[in-house]
Amino acid sequence: MSAYGAMLLWVRCVGDVCRHDLYRSADGVSFARIASLQPDPMPMQITDVFSVPGVGLMAFWFAGHYRDVPENSWGTLTSADNGTTWKQTVVESGLMKGDWPTEPAGVYLGNGRILAIARVENVAKTAGPGQFQLESSDGGASWTKRRTNIGDVRESTPSLLWDAGSGLLSNYYFERGKGVLKRRVASAPAVWGNPLAWPSPEIVSAGSTHDYHAGNVNATALGGTHFCTFYSGGETQTDVVIAPIPAPL
Repeated sequence: MSAYGAMLLWVRCVGDVCRHDLYRSADGVSFARIASLQPDPMPMQITDVFSVPGVGLMAFWFAGHYRDVPENSWGTLTSADNGTTWKQTVVESGLMKGDWPTEPAGVYLGNGRILAIARVENVAKTAGPGQFQLESSDGGASWTKRRTNIGDVRESTPSLLWDAGSGLLSNYYFERGKGVLKRRVASAPAVWGNPLAWPSPEIVSAGSTHDYHAGNVNATALGGTHFCTFYSGGETQTDVVIAPIPAPL
């Protein structure tokens, strides 16, 4: 959401000229393009926008070609004018595929603290090292990257929600091949600086077990409900599933 009370959406445009366009919508029906970016390095994807006091709007990006050579990078984009212009910052570059945090989902916890969970691009098609946890204590000026204890996921995009009232973090992810959407819930103090402390998961929804034809999740909170969107299907048909899940108390 922007300061105008509107939704912001990144659109990846590929072709002769690659770019990322940012659209604003106040009603979900009409959309206005407010920015068109050609960052360097060119992101494979720019993730959801969130607000960081004293900085403005922030989004993560990652760039690479999913090859196991030292060519991958990630960082942040920030905007001090509500999305009209953006500054790109490279946090890490020259990463091997297995050390590359992709599709991060971030939340602002207050007092300059930002926490994000990122997908792992495993070299082998097996459950590998846990998701990455990214942390900043200074509003995104510097970052630490460590692996979590969450290994029951591979090459599947996570989504992270934080409830300021309860102080609880909800880490959603879809386990490919198993066909289940999982959630791990922890208090922010329990996992901040301690990425190996995520508790056991609960299964909150189900989808297809057709490996790469089902996966990824994007969650949003409305009232006391988390609405989780993921895709699920097979070789010839894929559906978008929206699962309403009660927020943890």
